[in-house]
Amino acid sequence: MIRFIARRLLTAVLLAFLVVSATFVVLHATPGDPTNLFENPRLSRAQQERIREIYGLDQSLPRQYLDWLEAVVLHADFGTSFSHREPVMTVLGEALPNTLILGLAALLIEFGLGVPIGVLAARWAGTLKDQVLRILSLLLYSLPIFWVGLMAILLFAYRWPLLPAGNMHGIAAIGANGWWRAFDLVRHLVLPASILGISAAGAIARFVRNSLLDTLAQPFIFAARARGLSEARIMWVHALRSALGPVAQLIGLSLPFLLSGALVIEVVFSWPGVGRLVYGAVLSRDYPLLMASTAIGGVMVVVGNLAADLIHAWLDPRVRKELVNATGS
Repeated sequence: MIRFIARRLLTAVLLAFLVVSATFVVLHATPGDPTNLFENPRLSRAQQERIREIYGLDQSLPRQYLDWLEAVVLHADFGTSFSHREPVMTVLGEALPNTLILGLAALLIEFGLGVPIGVLAARWAGTLKDQVLRILSLLLYSLPIFWVGLMAILLFAYRWPLLPAGNMHGIAAIGANGWWRAFDLVRHLVLPASILGISAAGAIARFVRNSLLDTLAQPFIFAARARGLSEARIMWVHALRSALGPVAQLIGLSLPFLLSGALVIEVVFSWPGVGRLVYGAVLSRDYPLLMASTAIGGVMVVVGNLAADLIHAWLDPRVRKELVNATGS
């Protein structure tokens, strides 16, 4: 198992390196110039050239890449944001917790809703109820997330003013105590987290249904029925535990979707997270901020996939035995 983890980490480091390197090349190859941010009629040409020199934009592309790689690897320094005029890690450090709050809440909704729907669809397999749940899950997964978000704002914030339309806190929460700020955060979190989680729950439900149907055809399920166990116990205890192994893999696969979906949702709901930063960085060609956010996103995806593999091995002894035999530890 230790060799497996070490091998996966080594592969993850190599993959992350390739991703950020490709991102660096693509960003610098796209049309546009970030020095437009520094254009100011009050600045002389010499002052503008000095700014380019400070940010290293006067160097060749290979030189810029080597300087960036050296700063990141040796000093963990992603540079200074062009648009925010602050260290990149300071800017991301303020926004990343907000994205994590939104992403974790959406992940809980995604699996908390998708798994029960999938279990019910498998239990009612072949019936009208199963068909309705399958169509509903496909519909949830297919709808454009930005459109669903806008419709949710229209319905629940304007037509029926039950929830805030955007932002992370309201004006009334400024300077309020901890409990009121927490309650205000939850109110602002309900709409964006629900839209992000429900849209992904459809895919989870379909996957759980198919995985459970395969599990229900296994010999140990027939043995459980022969012992007189109830169908509910067989479904929710024996079959679901075996089927959750492959489902655990979806945690790692869900992270890229949540990160990309969070970008759209954060823009729609004005949520002050990494997604909005990335959106602004793309418009302003803020290379350091885009590179750092890409690297952090890659690390989160890699860690999520590794955690999913370990959870799968913990849930399924057969997978754990295969890993031990394959690594010899």
